[in-house]
Amino acid sequence: MAATTRAELRASLKRKTAFQLTVTADLDLFLDLADRQVQSDWSQFDKSILRYAKDSAVTDASGILLMDADFVEMERVEDAGELKYPRIQLEQRYSRTGYYYAGWGNSNTQRQLQVMKNGTALASTTMYFFAMKLSLMGSGASAEPVIPEEFRDLIAVKAAELWYLDQSPPIFATADKYSGRYNGELERARRAYRTIDDEPVFMNSRDPDAGGGGTTIIHRT
Repeated sequence: MAATTRAELRASLKRKTAFQLTVTADLDLFLDLADRQVQSDWSQFDKSILRYAKDSAVTDASGILLMDADFVEMERVEDAGELKYPRIQLEQRYSRTGYYYAGWGNSNTQRQLQVMKNGTALASTTMYFFAMKLSLMGSGASAEPVIPEEFRDLIAVKAAELWYLDQSPPIFATADKYSGRYNGELERARRAYRTIDDEPVFMNSRDPDAGGGGTTIIHRT
């Protein structure tokens, strides 16, 4: 049976590590690391998985957009009129519309984004964005990943690879085997789900812990 929830992925990872990894907190650590990697890899050929949620924040007087402390990866930024703000290079900031990373907050570890519009800092403006943390699998046992059900065990495969890499050199070869398996399955997923749509439509919200009780997965049409 395919692993479709966090509980089932935990069980799958236990088997893949020959039951050497059994503590729930440890299983979740590697599953969460793998979930991020799988989503990052998957989004290279199918950005429809990025539509599950969006967040918003208001730029300050200098056009700085402050991310949450657990910020993972920025995929897209837009304003209320759905004008896209692509990532730009520092040297383009006085001539382009977009954003670039501008270091960290002075009193915390929050990532700062500088937002520019036509070469001018965009101050006191509500911006909407996708950040990968919004679509990561929730912590509940019934939480489900955002990728299609038939490929969700990719997360356990990647988690097994990461766990074996974390062990002593004599068993690194096992990590290579899982890496090969992961790349093969990812290629199958690419052939099945590859799309040219680079502008997924955001859902307004998503509860990553909803499990079967909410909208946790929408298959691509």
